[in-house]
Amino acid sequence: MEQIINHLLLDILQDDVLDNPLLELMPLAQNNENALQLFNLVAEENDEPVRNANYFEEVIPRYSPQDFYEHFRMSTEVMEVCTYKIWFTCCDRFGLSKGTGHLIFYEVCNILCDMMPQEITWPTDEQAIMIANRFQERTGFPGVVGAIDGCHVPIKAPAHNAIDYYNRKQFHSVVLQGVCDHKCLFIDIFVGMPGRVHDARAFRVSPLYDRIISENAPLIPDNFHLLGDSAYPIMKNIKKCTPLFRATVYRDNGHLSHMQINFNTTLSTARSKIEQAFGRLKGKFRRLKYLDMNVDNVARVITAACTLHNYIIRREGMQNFHIDVDEIQENANQGEPRLELFDDHLQNIGTQKRNQIMEDIY
Repeated sequence: MEQIINHLLLDILQDDVLDNPLLELMPLAQNNENALQLFNLVAEENDEPVRNANYFEEVIPRYSPQDFYEHFRMSTEVMEVCTYKIWFTCCDRFGLSKGTGHLIFYEVCNILCDMMPQEITWPTDEQAIMIANRFQERTGFPGVVGAIDGCHVPIKAPAHNAIDYYNRKQFHSVVLQGVCDHKCLFIDIFVGMPGRVHDARAFRVSPLYDRIISENAPLIPDNFHLLGDSAYPIMKNIKKCTPLFRATVYRDNGHLSHMQINFNTTLSTARSKIEQAFGRLKGKFRRLKYLDMNVDNVARVITAACTLHNYIIRREGMQNFHIDVDEIQENANQGEPRLELFDDHLQNIGTQKRNQIMEDIY
């Protein structure tokens, strides 16, 4: 009899047609010790996690606009456009495995990265004039096309070359270099340099640098500039001798004049836009507080977040953006130390421009 039961157990386990072998094992398990042990083993292997049933079909449609925004960090209108031809899913709520959830997450990131050239764009000459006028109206600083800075996105220590990603703030990170306009919209990003790399070095190897110093097609119009902190160089275009980049504060040696103090205050007010942009980015997409993933995937996740950041601001404005105050204070208080990587002659010409702007503001 025992041999017969064992043969039955083997047949049940090898039968690919059975939807649920537990139902077949249950009667045998009541009178046979081997069957009972096998029943418990199969039950453990088939123990699926508890998921919310019909969350997508029944629960979400009942959310008010405010409830929907609190759950998904965007309005229903933006969600519908972002998820066109994509089944937006969260594994525990939509009945998918974690592996499938990861695949869909990265598929969405890839789609957003493909959208980046349409959403993160450098302004035309006409748009640059408009941006400069808005900056001057709000801050008093003339000729500003954008504000530039670097932001550290914390990551899990990579398996290889972890020391390259260990930054001076004593955690592993990837650098996000961003340039934003007066509305905190990113107009240029450069993602992926290891956290140990200085902001000035990241700028020097970025495509933005080559476009700025281009002799044939300089990126920034005459008499316009970017604003950066003391980590960045004062530069100008080589051929035209037209100052292009950047205005920076006077170093406080305890003997600054009233004009220099006023210049520093005005510049810091204008440059704070990029700090606000990073604060809004991390406040909206809180996963950027720590990316627990393979370092090869980090750049596209950050790029996708920046793209969606612009997408939402253009369609909803900034009224619903939560600002990560800690991120703003951290960037403001812990700027990168200065690193000399650039031509002294160009910086001297840039300094002359800074002095002229100081006199104009005063």
